Amino acid sequence: EAFRLSRSLRDVPDSRIKVRYRDSLVNFLKRNHFFKDWSIFNSHFVSDKTADIGADRTRSIRKRLNVKQNGSVFVKGVAPIQRTIRYIPSKTLDTTVLKSLRTGDYIGIASDIPGLDVSHVGILIKANRDLILRHASSNLARVVEQDFVTYVREKPGIIVLRPHG
Repeated sequence: EAFRLSRSLRDVPDSRIKVRYRDSLVNFLKRNHFFKDWSIFNSHFVSDKTADIGADRTRSIRKRLNVKQNGSVFVKGVAPIQRTIRYIPSKTLDTTVLKSLRTGDYIGIASDIPGLDVSHVGILIKANRDLILRHASSNLARVVEQDFVTYVREKPGIIVLRPHG
């Protein structure tokens, strides 16, 4: 996103700060620690399109982010926060939904783990009639491209954030 927002390579560091930190203040507490935070605190350049794309397939769940099931936190120093997470269940990803996705959409893999909004994030690429998810693979320790539908098939669902412009 920082590269997309930049006019030159010199602009990238400042753009990265705008993307990662609320009000461009480099501070641990101002960092966007959760995927949902992107659409809340960066609404001037990215929007949550999940409900628009999912329509009546969209589900909502109220979560207390940053609190594990045992009551401890995922990120020390970050206060737990209530958020409504809207996602499209993977089992409902039909042709209508898939046609509504665009190259460049940020795809969050909805998490069924208490305290987390997503378990992973990638960028969608439409290549002819194929949908590809470009993401950093923990297992392979590199960026990979995988068939989107195959990748999300066994996941709880997706959250779609779309860059403006």
